[in-house]
Amino acid sequence: MAEPPGSKDPVTDTEWSDGEALTKVPFVKDVKLVSVEHPAIVNDVDKALATLGGCEELSKSFSNTNKRIALRWRPKDIYCKAVYGERYPTTNLLMKIKRRWRKGKPEESKYNMEVIGVIEITYKFQAMVDYQYLPMTRQPDQSYTSLTEKLVLNKLCDRREFLDNGCSLFLPPSSFSRMDFPDKTYLLRKDIEHRPGYVNPDRNRPQNLIGTVRQKRTIFTQFCSFGDHVPTHVSEKVVAALRSKYNNPEAEQKLEQLFKERPIWSRAALNLHFHKYKKKLKYLLPLTGFYYLSGPWRCLWCKFGFDPIENPEAKMFQTVDFRKRQGSVGERVGIKLKRKENLLQFQAMRRNVVGDTKINIRDIVMEEEEAVAEPAPLGTEDAEKLTKEEQQFIYTPTTIPPCRQMFYQLCDIRAPRIQHIIHKNDGKEKTCTERDGWCEAMAIDKCRDLMSYYTMKILSNEEDQQVSMVDYIARRKANFRKKKTRMARINKFGEDMSESDSDVSSDDTELEMEKVEAGPTGGDEEVEQEGEEEEDMNEMETELLDCI
Repeated sequence: MAEPPGSKDPVTDTEWSDGEALTKVPFVKDVKLVSVEHPAIVNDVDKALATLGGCEELSKSFSNTNKRIALRWRPKDIYCKAVYGERYPTTNLLMKIKRRWRKGKPEESKYNMEVIGVIEITYKFQAMVDYQYLPMTRQPDQSYTSLTEKLVLNKLCDRREFLDNGCSLFLPPSSFSRMDFPDKTYLLRKDIEHRPGYVNPDRNRPQNLIGTVRQKRTIFTQFCSFGDHVPTHVSEKVVAALRSKYNNPEAEQKLEQLFKERPIWSRAALNLHFHKYKKKLKYLLPLTGFYYLSGPWRCLWCKFGFDPIENPEAKMFQTVDFRKRQGSVGERVGIKLKRKENLLQFQAMRRNVVGDTKINIRDIVMEEEEAVAEPAPLGTEDAEKLTKEEQQFIYTPTTIPPCRQMFYQLCDIRAPRIQHIIHKNDGKEKTCTERDGWCEAMAIDKCRDLMSYYTMKILSNEEDQQVSMVDYIARRKANFRKKKTRMARINKFGEDMSESDSDVSSDDTELEMEKVEAGPTGGDEEVEQEGEEEEDMNEMETELLDCI
């Protein structure tokens, strides 16, 4: 029975039409989808998901833009070598098409079409699979036996029983191939297509030079050091060159508006506002500002024409270089190095990590005195509200810095005690120094010491490891004197002195600690005899104690 003209599908509420007729298809552009082009013919969706690690592993790979999807043909085999799928941006549509026809007359077919969503990201497996090395051993009758049960523990057993059992030597390499893709000369790919205006550098250079195939990269960023003349604009040639690489008026207008609200920004803070254009910021920032190489605003982007050395209100935008101190929190918690995210899923080497304890900041309960000293908005609840991107540039007393070296702007440090030190000379700023900017002398060091103290306090969550500010300063004094004594001996006897002579004994260190804990009077008399450097340090620590 033929379909009446204009009939609709009861499920999709769309009309049926002939194959050659133009039809309007409903389209909802708000539905965003991710496509994975599986290199096999999928008959069982569950088995296909198992080869990709499951939905949870797919979600982790999708959330990390630089991470590839690993496909293992034998998911339960730990020795299976994976093939990796690359992430590509696409503009595809996922359509659902139904076909109806009459028995005996397939040419009289009706079609119903529906657009389910837009595919913006597609994972494609275009690389070669690495060689597979199976844990097998050959028997005298030329048959093979699997060694998986002997190599992998599938049940609980006594350690001595497992170690005493004999096992064949099986040491497979981590990988056989160094590259996923073969060389272009063997695959016979097309020649590399360059952008308009590309000039081969090998044609105009001597033949004795090596490594000149790649064209010299042009840097459009204007750099500025402390005390240099501040750039006021960008040249027209640079604007044309940058917009030829990436032209987005909407993003440029948004960046200009942000610099009007705040003249100095860090790259990490801008990444939060430009999550969609994060990779294109390198083309947008040189159009709006310049980059500081040294001084109180080091590693920050400043608006064109704004000179922070002449404006005391730029004090709140200064940077604090906070690092993991030697022999402190780095040995007790796995603070990672600040590196780019790897494309391969190989686990990095772990160094100087004791045990496998993982510290979750949300599970650490702060002391009652800390909760009373810090206001509620900046307490533990604030630490839970910070996202992973916000932790890259915002500091709170209840969070551990995510990397060993962090650059925080003073306006992004949410700690009342530190803000008290920063605002201590508000309205009394006289000169801007390269070391402390518009703040008081040694103010940045005081802020850095308080941040180290907060980090130590979080890690000392057990009762027998409680760290007070007095104990923390006493340790700092002892380490300072130990280092000063060692430097004095090196200057006196030369740099070739043995390690046993150059190091201060543990008894001397304990004696210094006793002198520090003797009392404020004896400590001050001893500091006056040590020199100007220790006087500055003692004055700084005394003010830190006053802030408690």
